[in-house]
Amino acid sequence: MFLRIWCPLVPKSTHSWPSSVMGELNHETHGSFGWLLGVLDGDEVLVLGECRCLHMTDSVPEWSREAAVVRALCVPCVGVVGFYMLCVSADCEAEVGRFVQKHREPLTRMLASDVCASAHGVAVTALKLDGAPTELRATLSAAVDVSAAARPPRSEAARRFREAFVGLRARATLSLQAVCSADSAGPQWMSSLRDGCQKLAEQIASPELHYFAADAPHLGLLSPRTPKQLTCASLRGTDCPNATGDGDAEDDDEHEGGAGGGHEVGAGGGARSKGKSAKAKKGGKKSGGGKPRRGGATEAIDTATTRTLEDLSTREIFALDLAWLASAPLSEHVVWPAAELSPSRPDETRAWPILLDTLVFARTDDAIASALLLLRAKLLEQLSEVSKAMATAATDAAAAASLRPTACVLRPTPHAPPVCVVYLLRDKEDESEPSCLQQREALHARLCLPNDRPLLRTSFALGVAARGSDARIPGLLRNVHVGLGASGVKQGTPALVQGSYEYYHYLQWTGHGQLPKPYDDNGWGCAYRSLMSIISWFRLQGYTAVLNPTHYEIQKRLVEHCGQSADELLGKKQWLGSQDVALFLENALGVTCKILECPSGDDVAGSARALVHHFETQGTPVMIGGGELAFTLLGVDFNPDSGDVRFLIMDPHYVGPDDLAQIHPKWVGWKSADSPTHLGTKLFSSDKFYNLCLPQRPSSI
Repeated sequence: MFLRIWCPLVPKSTHSWPSSVMGELNHETHGSFGWLLGVLDGDEVLVLGECRCLHMTDSVPEWSREAAVVRALCVPCVGVVGFYMLCVSADCEAEVGRFVQKHREPLTRMLASDVCASAHGVAVTALKLDGAPTELRATLSAAVDVSAAARPPRSEAARRFREAFVGLRARATLSLQAVCSADSAGPQWMSSLRDGCQKLAEQIASPELHYFAADAPHLGLLSPRTPKQLTCASLRGTDCPNATGDGDAEDDDEHEGGAGGGHEVGAGGGARSKGKSAKAKKGGKKSGGGKPRRGGATEAIDTATTRTLEDLSTREIFALDLAWLASAPLSEHVVWPAAELSPSRPDETRAWPILLDTLVFARTDDAIASALLLLRAKLLEQLSEVSKAMATAATDAAAAASLRPTACVLRPTPHAPPVCVVYLLRDKEDESEPSCLQQREALHARLCLPNDRPLLRTSFALGVAARGSDARIPGLLRNVHVGLGASGVKQGTPALVQGSYEYYHYLQWTGHGQLPKPYDDNGWGCAYRSLMSIISWFRLQGYTAVLNPTHYEIQKRLVEHCGQSADELLGKKQWLGSQDVALFLENALGVTCKILECPSGDDVAGSARALVHHFETQGTPVMIGGGELAFTLLGVDFNPDSGDVRFLIMDPHYVGPDDLAQIHPKWVGWKSADSPTHLGTKLFSSDKFYNLCLPQRPSSI
């Protein structure tokens, strides 16, 4: 629905974004005690993130429960490198020292082993009721010592981490099969579920399982038996020795390795049964558990691959395809794992698709074989977690029929390390995933995330294209207001759009790149382009996974779902108004909009206080429709004493190249109500009627 308002006067808002989103650590958003997560780089601790301690008794952590939860959440080997605590006394060092002395043994078990042994000691952040937090370090020796410490800022720690570590991610949908009837329950059902999971575990542990990095094809097929001289740096195209023949890992049970946090996943990420891995190198050995030769290291790398290596030099996470290789040549037998069960009747086999998604990090000088052993161990852990979750959620086969176990790797905030989560989704759920709401609420509390945006839904897993920019549209710009000068309002207080958005204008490709050529909407498509920019805001903030629609798709939805006339709109070069934009947002994204009615351009300027309130409390871009033109409003600068106001306008009528030098300040810039448009008319004319569409930020996770 959309609400109609008319030039209201509202008090100045005191709303601000949660400090956890802004990277600040304080007791109001993070609680009185929690864990610092990170890695050890040499003798220095790099703190990459934090999570709140939720299991406490008499202000003391329940150590075992906390260790289990944090371990399952973190990717190897991001671990607990310290803690934060609220200090109520003036002497923070003494208060921290007493806590460490009293709980030294359980604290040692909670921390990453290399941190306990390091010369740096344990990282500690002392929170205060008033004032900035204090960074400390504490040793866990017999004589506990607490002293001030200087740690690199979070952005610098993340940069150093990306340089020293590389991520390997495996994501595959497998088929869990259980021999049971539709009415199986109790021990019979549990036994069938356990047997099915055991079959899949055997497939994952099989020596026939190999991995292929589609973004690093120069390495060919990889496995835990890959020669140990091939290190993780070779994924980035460096340290790629001319290893030939087969190599054995000394022991499949050894899985040493470092780990850390990740950022973006490149192309790939889904498991393919007959993709590039099958073509990487022919000629596996003829025994079922044999070791196919690793192609690529000794092969010539063509020009395209050389360019790929240059692109890989700073890549952080590599997606791995999984392939189960039979004894015949690789090009002939690359198969999915499926439990080979023998039911007495065919109709007694039940199957569930299970999406496994896990990530490990290793230092660039670690052997790939060791990293793959660790990755295999995490896949098995995740499968075990799925089995336990299904057994808890469903006491019989009928109750389990609608379950869709889904794991995902998520990074809810920019510099934080990724987390691995397993959800039990239900069949035909919408993108809000209501069945997992309670679990997400607990995770938001654990990770100190705000409760008004969906940062942990599966549709926002790392590497999902919908979360990022519509990069398939060439030259697409983001956050184009950044870099503008002052508005010109003396002693004004700017209120601006909060978060990222994309700039859409005339003659760009339409939609999200489905039609790879400029789309001529000059003279009629300004509201469509403004709508696309608004949709991009909701997508980039994590509220929706909806990609930008084409002009025709916008019209089609308005006709089929919003009561618009097909004869007047569908396939026509027809303008849209603010109310059309509001209807589309409600139907396609579930977003409520307010319509601010201004009978004249003078009323737009008179609504400055209401617009300030909108940007401070909602922070969404505003679509302005009036006369024959539409604009996107990104902010206002208003002096309530003088009444002087400027509007930050993003103009969709621009037809030139995506070059800020040509866009600033004519097409994106601060404007007064009398500023001329590209037609030479006033921005807000006194003889025109204007409707402003104010999208409301959903309060949901």
